[in-house]
Amino acid sequence: MIIKKSPMDFVVKENLSIKLKPAYSRGFPYAVYILKKTGLETGEVVKIISKRLRVLKADIKLSGLKDKDAVTYQYISVKGRCPPEVKLKNIELVLKGYSDKPLAIGTHVSNTFEITMRELSSEQINRIRSKKVSFMPNYFGDQRFGSVRFFHDSNDFMMKHAVQGHFWDAIKVYLTRFTPDDNFKQAKITIKEHWKDLKACPMLPVGEYSKLVDILKNTSNPLTALKHIDETIMKMAIYAYQSFLWNETLKSYIKEKYKYKSTQYICGHLYFPSVAVKEEIEIPILNYKSEIPSAVKDAVHEVLNKEGITQEQLRTKVFGNSFFSTSMRKGFVRVSDFKVKSFGKDHVTVSFSLPKGAYATVFVDGLMV
Repeated sequence: MIIKKSPMDFVVKENLSIKLKPAYSRGFPYAVYILKKTGLETGEVVKIISKRLRVLKADIKLSGLKDKDAVTYQYISVKGRCPPEVKLKNIELVLKGYSDKPLAIGTHVSNTFEITMRELSSEQINRIRSKKVSFMPNYFGDQRFGSVRFFHDSNDFMMKHAVQGHFWDAIKVYLTRFTPDDNFKQAKITIKEHWKDLKACPMLPVGEYSKLVDILKNTSNPLTALKHIDETIMKMAIYAYQSFLWNETLKSYIKEKYKYKSTQYICGHLYFPSVAVKEEIEIPILNYKSEIPSAVKDAVHEVLNKEGITQEQLRTKVFGNSFFSTSMRKGFVRVSDFKVKSFGKDHVTVSFSLPKGAYATVFVDGLMV
């Protein structure tokens, strides 16, 4: 099965519910647009819009981040009086009204998707056409891990080593693991070849990696090197490991309670109940002080034991402003308005809506089992 063969195969639209006024005023000074983008990263689009509207990037706010390899319709707010429409290459802005406050991540309530799955067998097509879906496991999808794939190999997460206090192993994962399309692949290969004798490692052309290797050469202190990794990257590494622990907890819960089918994702396998599930359980995104509901306590303990860590270890503050935060996430979420819109010899197009924070790719994976 293939999705995102082209951006048109993956269309997502945010659903927003806030009070808007038709015109600019001192009390409603934020223009709210629906932004259509195709094949562009959100950060890149913000730069382009900032230049086109002559506003600071800080004055442009979004409700959610959307995939690059897709056609996305999302809401943005821009401070000030703005034109009703803007058209640029792969970017369209249509003014919906003015708000009394800027948008923030999570302002939207849900997302509606239209996805085309290709290279399917007739058996898979028939299975999808016969599906009746109302709830799904709320796993974190590949996108949660894709930008930090080099932080793990067979679930060998950098942050797992860090919370265990194995700082040499943690920095080695960061400096030497790579994927085929990693922009820093050659630098990492060079570091890996000289890992046992970093003093013999030649000068690297990549600034950050050269700096980290120099720190290790001069101090032999992996924790010092870890502290010099960009804060945003460290936060992503923490989020990735927390998301993995969360997924493993839901898997353990499903394994014990339901008959299930399995499908593969970037960090191993996901389990989908073989029967319809309408459970109102919540699972914590773990840190050292997360309160664990009794319903998932055994599952959490099983996962932590398997990982060889304790909940207390998820409190590390050695990385400055990068630390483990906690919140609750629903174990299962409602799928609304699921429809098979069209199908052909080897493809199916489906549409559906999910609450914000739920992953359409996970839903699609569930359709296949």
